[in-house]
Amino acid sequence: MLLFTQIVEDCKKDTLIPIIQVKIELTTMINADSWKSYDVLVSVGHDKLFRVNYVKNEFALKEKMGLLLMEWNRFRHSLNVD
Repeated sequence: MLLFTQIVEDCKKDTLIPIIQVKIELTTMINADSWKSYDVLVSVGHDKLFRVNYVKNEFALKEKMGLLLMEWNRFRHSLNVD
């Protein structure tokens, strides 16, 4: 599993989608939350988009997603961002 992070000015689709298109191959499985900006990913060719439902605690159900969340938290804390 590879993890890529980037600090962005905002989380609008016009900001996120170009980054995703450059960094992530179309054949890559993407696990994302329900952030509205990700809705356009399927229309630009990312047909392996899976949504994580926090209400059902799906992160706890999948080992890889748990690891991803752990890495994200470690990265976020290294920036001292809360």
